[in-house]
Amino acid sequence: MSSIEQCDRCQAFCCVAPYYHPGIGFAEEKPAHHACRHLAPTHRCVQYTELHERGFPGCLDYRCHGAGPEVSAEAWAAGLEWHRLEGPPRAALLERFLERQTLYSAVAELGSLAPKAGLERELQAALRRIAALSADELAHEALTLAMELRMLCWQAQEGAE
Repeated sequence: MSSIEQCDRCQAFCCVAPYYHPGIGFAEEKPAHHACRHLAPTHRCVQYTELHERGFPGCLDYRCHGAGPEVSAEAWAAGLEWHRLEGPPRAALLERFLERQTLYSAVAELGSLAPKAGLERELQAALRRIAALSADELAHEALTLAMELRMLCWQAQEGAE
């Protein structure tokens, strides 16, 4: 898990896996599990320098918190690339990215709340638990862990009010 975006080490999962909805940072709709029409074969956006002007600030704001490079490394190690897969194998790889991104976003949110809410111990325990999991275990546990962390975040916010 990395807190620094490393897009050059990713298969551009953020441009493929999520659903884009017009009006919430995207100028047009894009179904989940479909590549954005602006994605080049090199896994790079052809309009990156003009995203904001063209109505895509959501692309600039999106953070995978290291899930993209991590899942890409796992996929490449297994000889997989999303654009070469079809059907369930493709969906499974894209879902692995979304689940991992959901978990890492929850970790980042808890990390920002922990000092104010006295949850440093819980944050460190969650990070140790995540680090101890294999890639396959993490694939099965990501959403459960994310829900647990979101509950801690909610409790921290409730306690701050």
